[in-house]
Amino acid sequence: MTEKKFLKGEMTYKFGPIGGCTNLEPCDKIHFTSVFACIDCEKSILDDDRSLKNIQRGLDNLKRGQSLFVAENAQYKQLEAEISAIYDKLEKRGLLEKMEAMS
Repeated sequence: MTEKKFLKGEMTYKFGPIGGCTNLEPCDKIHFTSVFACIDCEKSILDDDRSLKNIQRGLDNLKRGQSLFVAENAQYKQLEAEISAIYDKLEKRGLLEKMEAMS
């Protein structure tokens, strides 16, 4: 049945920035500044290995950028909000504990 859906164009699998995607349409959620939109998308397929490593790498980069600013700086606070939002998305999807166990 799955094979028939692929052949009819009713199902697809594409590689995304942090995992796979089953969206038949062009994605309007991903931006160059936010590849983390996939975390809470119902069409994303995140595996425990590659996806979580990519998410962790992205979080590490955000934290590294945040460390360039003092805590009172607006950019620091913006990055803190983005990092917190990503952790919240991971928690809602049940991936936070798995990612932390990898560290």
